[in-house]
Amino acid sequence: MRDFSMPKSSCPWCGYEMDACTAPSGLDSPGPGDLSICIQCSGFLVFDVALKLQKLEPEQEFQLALKDPAAYAELMKLRSSVREIKEGTP
Repeated sequence: MRDFSMPKSSCPWCGYEMDACTAPSGLDSPGPGDLSICIQCSGFLVFDVALKLQKLEPEQEFQLALKDPAAYAELMKLRSSVREIKEGTP
């Protein structure tokens, strides 16, 4: 995993402020349209053209699940991992 600085942005779901993100191994720094997950509330996010975080709206999530089931499954797995870390469960 690699850490990256990003423009300060608040999670549109919960308001948590972030100025860094972590990408899985082998991925470059985030770009417009890339997906993320809030470490505070586990909300799905998408980077805009200014690399600010926007909500991944339910319709966008649904379209992702239809068009790229593998990517959606990975996103759900990451959300589960974030929740486990936050709750302190294995």
